[in-house]
Amino acid sequence: MDIEEQARFCAQPHAADAVTLRRWDDAAKDPHCAVPPLDSWRPLLASLLRVSAQP
Repeated sequence: MDIEEQARFCAQPHAADAVTLRRWDDAAKDPHCAVPPLDSWRPLLASLLRVSAQP
C-alpha cells in the first residue's frame, strides 16, 4: 500500500480490528505452533453462545 491507500484504509471504522485479524491469521499458519485440542474451547464457545442468545 502506498501512503494514500494506507490513509484510506486506516480511516475505515474497523481497520484496527482487520489488522489484528490478519496478524492472527498469519500467525495461525505456523506449522510448528502448538494447538490446544478442540474440547479446550468448549467453555468459551458455550459462554459466547449464551451471550449471543440474550435479547
